[in-house]
Amino acid sequence: MTEETKQGYLTEIAYQKHMLKNLQRYMTLTFFISTISVVLLYYFHSHIFDTLFFVVLTVISVLATLVLLYGIILGRKNVNKVIDQFEKLIRS
Repeated sequence: MTEETKQGYLTEIAYQKHMLKNLQRYMTLTFFISTISVVLLYYFHSHIFDTLFFVVLTVISVLATLVLLYGIILGRKNVNKVIDQFEKLIRS
């Protein structure tokens, strides 16, 4: 294995781990938005417009949280595959 290939693998692994951290931050943000929208729905449900707005906001933020969670799960699997492939190249 050349030094350039080794450095390429290490760079890719570091980049993917950084992107996973970004996804985790966005997931935390969408979860926070969904929690706040549920609280606001509880306290400000007097008008139909408010109720509808907070329900839609809750649904969208929960769906966004689930999509980001799925992306994190797949991203971790991908990072593990790259690490395994890198370890196999080092051994041979």
